Amino acid sequence: MVQVLKVWANNLMTLIFAVPEVFICSHNKFLSDEEFWKLPTSLFSISLQRREVTFIQTRDRVYEYDTRQHPMVSTVLKETATLLYKVPLDGFLRYTDSVNTSKRWAVVLHHSYRCGSTLWAQVFNCLPGWRVLSECNYMLAPLIKSSDDILSVVTSQLYRRAIVAGIRFFLSQVDEGTSVLIKTSFFDQYAIRVIAEEMPDVVLL
Repeated sequence: MVQVLKVWANNLMTLIFAVPEVFICSHNKFLSDEEFWKLPTSLFSISLQRREVTFIQTRDRVYEYDTRQHPMVSTVLKETATLLYKVPLDGFLRYTDSVNTSKRWAVVLHHSYRCGSTLWAQVFNCLPGWRVLSECNYMLAPLIKSSDDILSVVTSQLYRRAIVAGIRFFLSQVDEGTSVLIKTSFFDQYAIRVIAEEMPDVVLL
């Protein structure tokens, strides 16, 4: 079952961390998994500690694959969220294992501060057949408020599966023949090795 929560307010000062704690919410209803996966929602965060994945529905449908309009996806989702969906992590992993990602390609752009990565993202955004997802921060979320030390988290099999599942989900949201550039945040360096080892078809920049 998927829990639906109504968003009443949020903490916009929390610019980096994509965690559901930035919202003030109340319970709305429950949905079946089948009902939920038909809805137009956006992946927001993954919590290994609570074993749940948070999706967001926005006021006006945000097309997060356009970095010209949304240079920081996690921020625009926080600003426009109306509903939160809490999906069990196991259900999310099963779903992403089943989605079709053939004839879709991913490029992950990792960067440091003030290095020109935003310009690169804008260039790719102008190319035909490309979609750009800029700083969604889902890769960082599993490390926030973890009861374990970071090393034990990033070397766990569950963390590796969650990172791969996120990329597979993003690929499943675009049409065949499309490439997706995923611009990480500076703090996502732990995920890069996982992607290189688990997803050799993904190009790392």
